[in-house]
Amino acid sequence: MIQRIQTLYLFFAAVVTAGIFYFDIYQATVMENGIKALKSMTFSDNYVGIILTVISIALSLVAIFLFKKRKRQAGLTWLNLLVTIGLFYWMYRSIELFRGSLTEVISSRYWIGAFLPVLSFVLLCMALYRIRKDEKLIRSLDRLR
Repeated sequence: MIQRIQTLYLFFAAVVTAGIFYFDIYQATVMENGIKALKSMTFSDNYVGIILTVISIALSLVAIFLFKKRKRQAGLTWLNLLVTIGLFYWMYRSIELFRGSLTEVISSRYWIGAFLPVLSFVLLCMALYRIRKDEKLIRSLDRLR
């Protein structure tokens, strides 16, 4: 299980996705009553984001333990890719709503948490590639017997 590289990709995808809970997604400096204030967007109040993130983490961890059933592992990885795309879309939609609610913005920036779904997506794609490569190798060995 550990000797397969896709296991590491799936594990790192789960860890990176879990990092969304620890980092801000968006930060903005605003003027409130003549005083500069830092407003940041996190996942603490967004239940849809929490649910999508937990589903993505769970799918990655479950797929790790399906190393003997490569087709099912690939299917779960595909599903995880779709959940990650949904998380990515939801996150940037929420950022736009957050930006619209701010007044007198001095500066704003995307923060580390906004880029973690992209990194998770790349890791999941690499895991899916390696799962397919293993499946192709097993099929070729079956042909030789």
